[in-house]
Order: sequence, then structure tokens, then C-alpha cells
Amino acid sequence: MIRTETTLNRFIFFMLLTLALLISACNTNIQERSFESYLCEVNADGSGFRTLRHNDYSMTNSGLAQNPPTLKEFPYLIQYANQDLLMVFRDDGCFRYNPQRKVLEPIGDNIFAYMSNTSLHPTSSPDLFLAVYGNSIYQIFGNSLDYSLLQSAVASATSIPFSDYISILDPEGMNLATYQDGSFSNNQIQLPQNALRAFYFSGIDASVYITSTKIMKYQSEAESVLYPFNSSVVRDPSFYPVNEDGLFLTNIRIESDEHLLLINADDESVQDLGIVHYPRLPNDLNIPIQLSFTSDRSKFLYFDSTAMYIYDLHSHTKETVLVSSPNNHNLRNISSACISPDGNKISFICDIYKYQD
Repeated sequence: MIRTETTLNRFIFFMLLTLALLISACNTNIQERSFESYLCEVNADGSGFRTLRHNDYSMTNSGLAQNPPTLKEFPYLIQYANQDLLMVFRDDGCFRYNPQRKVLEPIGDNIFAYMSNTSLHPTSSPDLFLAVYGNSIYQIFGNSLDYSLLQSAVASATSIPFSDYISILDPEGMNLATYQDGSFSNNQIQLPQNALRAFYFSGIDASVYITSTKIMKYQSEAESVLYPFNSSVVRDPSFYPVNEDGLFLTNIRIESDEHLLLINADDESVQDLGIVHYPRLPNDLNIPIQLSFTSDRSKFLYFDSTAMYIYDLHSHTKETVLVSSPNNHNLRNISSACISPDGNKISFICDIYKYQD
């Protein structure tokens, strides 16, 4: 009996020792695992994942567990200026990045520190880039790293990507002016004060504006409702014009899900492109939905926290380009992404983890 108890005690001892060693090993692995932020690149077909540059910021390791985050705490926004150059807004300014030479060059003596309402607008010129920063619009010249103030007192700006069409609202949300051929038109359009975003579609001679409750069309001094939000929640949805003839994209909440809609302001038709998810970051913060387009605007890219998708506006098909997996270091917290003008590659900011050596 005594021998049996001794054997049992030894067995229990060795089991507890083994368990302690396993817990210690797991704790060591957890401690060695380090989340870091990277500028990454992948081919449009999902192949060839690669890291381009380490960022001095991580959404996972930034103390957000102790402090409720705001959009100011996610200070990276990227957009292709042309096929070979990326514009990068960070919390310490705007930069031009060349992925081939791996050179990050500042623009404007770091006056463009990231703000949550920053938006980037590629034009038809591969050298000219429009940036909405604060309440002003700047011209940024990618080749010379020079910039100039184009317009002040801007509440919001909406543009057709890779074109010279951009419409702005003044701070009172009433006067709509359109930029063409280097300057803003003097023929301003009067809109209601509750307009949040607006765009003038020259092909149909009509303006579309968004309020917190509906999307409106203003044409020939008459108004019509393109889409009601059917929600009591005050919203500021995205607004992405695709062409001059009234085609645009926006996101709308339908019941409990967010949907991407393709709306034609000319014939007032609406096409539901399916459910989209906000990029959800630490402490359940949602980053606004971001779309980026190829230069011919036949395809656009969007993303959530751990995956990226390309939608073809000609074939009306969606392709999942990349999903978090061991092949890409189980990436997470995608916070900005853009597709190249020719549609062959994608650059994006995310957190990945690597085991420390």
C-alpha cells in the first residue's frame, strides 16, 4: 500500500513538473512574440507578399489597452501618386516613398502631420497630387517634393480618382465649387446647410450631396432623394465618384450590416455590391472604409482588419486578394491600403508578428 502511494505521488509530481515546464515554455514564446508595424506589398493576385519598410509605430504595441484610441492614434495613410511612388502621411508629416529605392523623403518640412480628416486625391498628372489637410487643399508635386496652397476654408472634398475633377464644400456646407484646369470655378452651387459631402457631375449637369440621413440629387433647380438611410444614427458615409456621368460608390448600413452601394445619379438606379466590414482595430475602434482605384477606375480595392478585396466594376465580381495566414506572418490591423494605377500590386500598412532572435 505504501509503495502504491509512493508511486502515485511520484507520478503526480512528474505531471505537475511537466505542466510547469509547458507553461513556462508558452510564457517564453508569448514574451518573444513581437507585433510591429510594416509597410507591405503584395501582387494583385495575392502572390509575392513582402515587407517594404518597418514603421516606427504599432497599433498593437502602443498602449491602447490602457488608453481609449482615437483616429489620431492611427497616423498612417497611403496612396499611389503614380506607378512608382507612394505618398505616405504619418504623424510627423507627409513623405514620398519609392519602393524600388526604399527611400522615404519628406515633403513640406513636416508641416503635414497626419490629421483624421486627411484625404489624398491623385490627379490625371502623374506628378500632381491634391491633399486635403485640415481645412485646406494643397497641391503636392511628387517629383520636386514641392507644394503650394490651392484653397483654404474647405469643409470637405470629393473627387474622381486620377482626374482633374474635385468638388469642395465650404465650412457652412452651402457653397459647392469644382476644380478644373488648375483652379476652382466661380460658378458656385448653393446647397442646403446640412450637406456633408457633395460632388458636381458635369456629364449630367447635376450635383449629388450627402446629409446625415439621405443622399440627394440636385438638377435643374429640382431635388430628388437617391437613397434614404432609414436610420436615426447620424452618419457621414464615404463618397467615391467613379465618372463624370453620375456613377458613385458609398457605404450604407442596412439592418445590422454595412453594405457598399453603386449608385447611378443619372437614372437613379442603386446596386448593392454586398456586405463590407470596417477595419476593426484595438479597443474596437473602426477606421472609416477606404477605397482606392486603378487609373482607369475599372477596379477598386477595399479592406478590413485582416483581408483585402478587389472589385471589378466591369464584370461585377469580387476577388479576395489576401487573408491573414502564416504565409504573411498572420498580419492584422490593416489600417490603410491602395492599389497601383495599373492594378498589378497593392501596398498597405499592417501589424505583423515575428519571433525575436
